[in-house]
Amino acid sequence: MRFLLINFIFLILIILSSFGESVYVSKEKVWELIKLESRRDSSSPSSRVIQNVVGNCPKAGNDGVSSRRELVKLCVDLIMDIVNRCPRPSYQAEYVHYSSGGKSLNIPGVKAVSKFVIVKIAEKFCRLVASQSQFGLEDDGLEASPSASPRLPSSPQLPSPPIPAPPMPAPQLPSPHFPSPPLSAPQLPSTPTQAPVSPYQPITHGPGSIPHPPQHGPTYPTSPYPVPQAEQSLGPISSEWNAIVLGASHGAASRYISAVPSSPFPSFRVGKDIDEKLEQCNKVFREMVRSAISTNNMSVSNGNLVLRVNTMSSENVRVQESLILRTTSIDPVEIKKIIKAFCEAVYSVKEQDADSIEWSKLHQHSLSSSIVQNLPKTTPIFYTISSGADANSLYNSCRKALETLFNSGFQRTSSQSTGTLLLTSSGKYSQLGGSVTSFSSSLVCNAPCTQLEISDSISEFCKSVYFGVSAEQAPRKKFHLQSIYNRLQSTTSLSDSPFGAFPREFPEFLLTSIVNRELEMSGDISPAIMSEVCREILGAIWKNSYSKTPIPRYRSRFSMEGVSKTQAIKLEIDWGGSVGRTMINFPFIEVNGPKAMSFESFTTEFCNGVFMAPSPKPYEKYPAISPDKYIGKSPPFGFPAQIHLIPLVAPQTISSSVLSYSRGVWDRLHKHSSFGIGSASISGLGSNRHMEFVTYSGDKMLYERCYNLIANFYNGASDFRLSSDGGKLSVSRDVNVDQGKGEGQLITGVQKNTLVFIIPGSEESSSLLTLIEKFCKSFITI
Repeated sequence: MRFLLINFIFLILIILSSFGESVYVSKEKVWELIKLESRRDSSSPSSRVIQNVVGNCPKAGNDGVSSRRELVKLCVDLIMDIVNRCPRPSYQAEYVHYSSGGKSLNIPGVKAVSKFVIVKIAEKFCRLVASQSQFGLEDDGLEASPSASPRLPSSPQLPSPPIPAPPMPAPQLPSPHFPSPPLSAPQLPSTPTQAPVSPYQPITHGPGSIPHPPQHGPTYPTSPYPVPQAEQSLGPISSEWNAIVLGASHGAASRYISAVPSSPFPSFRVGKDIDEKLEQCNKVFREMVRSAISTNNMSVSNGNLVLRVNTMSSENVRVQESLILRTTSIDPVEIKKIIKAFCEAVYSVKEQDADSIEWSKLHQHSLSSSIVQNLPKTTPIFYTISSGADANSLYNSCRKALETLFNSGFQRTSSQSTGTLLLTSSGKYSQLGGSVTSFSSSLVCNAPCTQLEISDSISEFCKSVYFGVSAEQAPRKKFHLQSIYNRLQSTTSLSDSPFGAFPREFPEFLLTSIVNRELEMSGDISPAIMSEVCREILGAIWKNSYSKTPIPRYRSRFSMEGVSKTQAIKLEIDWGGSVGRTMINFPFIEVNGPKAMSFESFTTEFCNGVFMAPSPKPYEKYPAISPDKYIGKSPPFGFPAQIHLIPLVAPQTISSSVLSYSRGVWDRLHKHSSFGIGSASISGLGSNRHMEFVTYSGDKMLYERCYNLIANFYNGASDFRLSSDGGKLSVSRDVNVDQGKGEGQLITGVQKNTLVFIIPGSEESSSLLTLIEKFCKSFITI
């Protein structure tokens, strides 16, 4: 009996002696834990923050750790070493990929973030990794922040008598995207009877000490920040906000808002029932958007509106975090719709079947289409439609979703037929609920199959689904639309136009913004249809602009009731193509007062005046506009009936290289006549190459070709107009043009072109020849 008692006491001493022994974990073991916890197919909560960490252990950081705090610091050093050494992140549909020296990792759910945000993401990931570690490391005050001391009581207090500890709740992280699982009771540090120690001093227990519950509730080793006393009442708020943050990360709600600040907005409150929760959700998001826009803390990135919102962190420190809306518009009506749809999806009060039904239609159509083929069956998370959407909205949703799908995958091309390529895109995309699906879809596009050709093919496919527009009809629409726009652009370039001059380059967004079945028909279009399309063009330009600013109007010869003579509206718009961002002046329409009129009424009257007025005076009804001095089908008196051409031999064959080079020279010629030095002599050469203009590298007859181009245009013209002051001679005719660009195939068409000769003096005949010589010589010199 005495022998057993001695053995028992010896065993107790051995167990007690183990307290106070430090555990040392090497950096390689920490790295293996990081890779294990980040596996995408694991159930670890840390794998939702950073995924698929692979490669050999980086050389950054310490060689090992002996506490959880050191583990978190080493983990952050290893993660940031990969991020900092990555020369260029790869932005995928569902994550950002960082790689360097055979090591890589993925950060899901973000598109463009600062290093500060990435550090915060790494810290959250590493705290979750530390909470899951089984190394038996000391907690050494991990619950205290290095940058913030614990909140001390006003005077030292003894702890309350021991009471039965309640079940351990899940620890609350500073960024509540993914709560950690409950920790077992032996992992809790004890609280000494004296005042709390420094956060930098490890908390250890003697062999005989017994941990007691602290006076203000237990602390948890997974949270690096102290929990203030006043924060106990914020539990329901944090829990409710956590549900909203999760909704933006996964599921149906992430189709509308993809990122929400991790800390609750100060004005957020918890509703008692679903109706109140919806009301609070809508209210707080509108306030966040309003605060960010009012301080201009916003940007557009990867097709998303990124707003920087001021919130309070769990350290009671003011920080800026991102609120990302899946839109590029700051229109209040559209933003309200997005917020409403997001909140309804978070609280599951709206059925989301319409998206799946409509996507199924696209999938079925792709099985028999000759343009887009083999779309996946399951609905991508980035495809969404609004309730009661019309054909135009469905078309736009189709186009945006397919462009996102094809651009997110690995692309490879193969020859299909003469001038066309088959592009196959393979990759993965997220679905509702966060699951991931692989896809491999194809489309047929014109060579060289750049982003422009890909967008054109997708547009044709979506039109065939919702408007029945075939591949044959699409070029007809573009040709008719370009012809109408060219005539409208010429009108806005006149001094008596109520609009500022539109860019000469045709904007590609009109192809998707305007839906008019008459444009797909062969043959001529009636003036009434042209006027209707003209109104749609003006409306599309107004709608696509992202800024509208009233400005003073100077020296306007246009006069019309309901249109301000002293003000105009400056629109800022992304025109696309070589124009890019530009500004256009629209008339300031009086919507109040006795002479008020609507935008629709004004555009109707204006477009009717351009396309339906009796020829040849489209502005005859406006008394403030001075009439032309001469209008006729032959040159005015004093101008040559014909201009002699310079004998010249044209290239016998037009190879692809000659075609490409001629287009490049024509582009410079177009700019020379639009806003270059040449525009002071002759202006108006369109952006599409005239078929007769062919040149090649090393051509020594470029001056002669330029001279003959202008002279031949003049000789074949059938519409001459001399301004009232005799200072401008406008010459118009239909010309055969090449609508192709760069190295693309030859696309022929016919369009009306107007050249304007700026007459410097009264000797019209000699001045006209001088203008042509001056224009071509200045072009050759440049």
